[in-house]
Amino acid sequence: MTNLAQLKTIPIKVLLKNNTEARNWLLENMDQLETLLGKELSNPGVCLNTTEEARPDLIAEENITEKKVVCLINLDIPNDADFKKFLSIATAHNSSIALWIVSEIDDQTKAIIQWLNHRTEWKTRFIIAKIEGYKIGDSLPVVHLAKI
Repeated sequence: MTNLAQLKTIPIKVLLKNNTEARNWLLENMDQLETLLGKELSNPGVCLNTTEEARPDLIAEENITEKKVVCLINLDIPNDADFKKFLSIATAHNSSIALWIVSEIDDQTKAIIQWLNHRTEWKTRFIIAKIEGYKIGDSLPVVHLAKI
């Protein structure tokens, strides 16, 4: 019998301790974000000139259109206040894409996001992505983003 390595899930907080570490990882791995969104992005960075309630963890622009892309990261299980902040960030920046990166999300919140996407049509896309950690055998662990 062939000995095959197994894919193991690693709790994301073992790899990235907090939202700041997750943001820094994302800034260093913009290719994963571009692949997830299917868009080339430019000018990624941190937005410091807004209130805390409307401050995204990361802001960028679509490469050609220069439309705003905002991102909120929640490594802890998001709650209603986090959802409200996500919507506030999208509104404050008049974003064309609002991305919420989470470690988990409940079905009710997913349904609300789907409804918002249906109602806003092409004006704003709300996307939820799960951030996960993986390891194969004794390899170095990796962080992966996947649309929910």
